[in-house]
Amino acid sequence: MVRRYVLLAAVLASPACFLGVPSLIEETEPERCEPGDTMVCYQGPEDTQDEGICHAGAGLCNEDGLVDVCEGQVLPRVEVCRSDDTLDEDCDGEVNDHCALWSASFGGNGPDRLVGLTTFGDSVVISGDYANDIDFGGEAFSHDTSSGGWVARFDEDGGHLWSVDIGGTSGERASSVASSADRVLVGGHFNGNLTIGADEQMSGSANRALFVAALMPDDGAEDWVVSFGDSGESSLLTIAVHDGSNVIGAGDIDGAITFDTLPTLTASGGGDALIFALDAMGTPLWAKSAGGAGDDFARGLAVIGDVVYVSGWAKEDLDLGCTDTVTTDGDGDGWVAALDATTGDCQWLMHLPAEGEARARALATDGERLFVGVDFEQTLTLPNGEVLTSAGDLDIAIFAMTLDREVIWSRQFGDDAKQDIFVATADGAGGVVIGGAATGTPDLGEGNIVSQDVGEDAYAIRLDALGQVLWARTFGGDGDDDTINAAFSP
Repeated sequence: MVRRYVLLAAVLASPACFLGVPSLIEETEPERCEPGDTMVCYQGPEDTQDEGICHAGAGLCNEDGLVDVCEGQVLPRVEVCRSDDTLDEDCDGEVNDHCALWSASFGGNGPDRLVGLTTFGDSVVISGDYANDIDFGGEAFSHDTSSGGWVARFDEDGGHLWSVDIGGTSGERASSVASSADRVLVGGHFNGNLTIGADEQMSGSANRALFVAALMPDDGAEDWVVSFGDSGESSLLTIAVHDGSNVIGAGDIDGAITFDTLPTLTASGGGDALIFALDAMGTPLWAKSAGGAGDDFARGLAVIGDVVYVSGWAKEDLDLGCTDTVTTDGDGDGWVAALDATTGDCQWLMHLPAEGEARARALATDGERLFVGVDFEQTLTLPNGEVLTSAGDLDIAIFAMTLDREVIWSRQFGDDAKQDIFVATADGAGGVVIGGAATGTPDLGEGNIVSQDVGEDAYAIRLDALGQVLWARTFGGDGDDDTINAAFSP
């Protein structure tokens, strides 16, 4: 039997542990008793009694023939998920199910972030940025500028294979990684000059420019690298692969950016959403930006055949060249678009209107359907007209739709506190895993979680092809912890 694993990339503010959430307690018809009698009682799901730590207690039968308080009973609770833990806390017959098979943390004397994640064969490739110093198990990296970027590859058991320092003048970040047929691709942004590994510096613009590099999978050596900038600030936040080797990128610009001989793109006032394509050697094929007077963002990215799907949010107006456009009330509405991967021409643009802000930050595909993840305030209207209402602050919405934009199912998670969604990834079986950050005590599908008193907890939820929750896990410590990325092993 081939086993597939979920890989999670998390940013941790402090030491954290992987936690499981107990199964949803099912309501069963209580057993009647004689008033005044002391009864053996158990108020959890029947199939969990005498499994793991769970066992019955005793209680006094009230005048209605029911036990109000069952003293001494132990009910299912959060799976501790520690390597030295031998208890089955959620009482499902398995110890540490859906917990980490292995985990690793990296950091030094400053804020360090892991944001990019992909697989290459059986290995795992991650990327991000660091301050001051960091060590992945090979050569330690250090610098004295504001931040530096990095890329690292590990085997299927978490063993270090190679790591590459991305340095320069300041502000380097390797925001995203992807796998082509024979290269590891990395994209991000930097200020001034850029150095990848031991290779010579590349000069960028005076402001923040973006870069894309192809690395050799065996040792991380640079195959090629290109950068693009101009008078504005450019951010590259996610990349994907088209046709085995071409690179699709998404992010935003504030000002102007030039892709070699292509026409210069200039933002319309605030920041504009940016989408572009490069060939297998980094030569620009097309690039486009869209936005109005407010700030506009492109975040989610997925490719099916010769179609690029992009998601994001717009503060005022967004026009990608389709018949449809997006016009908002200024708070920010979500959007999803389909573009021709070879030309960049817009095929359709879908508006996700909201009262309050709505951000379509997560996008995934299994080749037959799209999964769209949105966090929103107040209300969110889905393409089928369904209106979701937030329980308080930001709530999470995830919905699946056909490539013809027909909604298959939708789910909402949240309470009166804040919940964010950062990533969605298809599981290859019709379902999806989503991740982000949560505060409060929202029900993530397996009962209410209890987040830390300080900061946010990271979460991961897996849903099946019908949108039903298969499992949910949270982890966190004393600070803000986020699930930034996720992938499935081959």
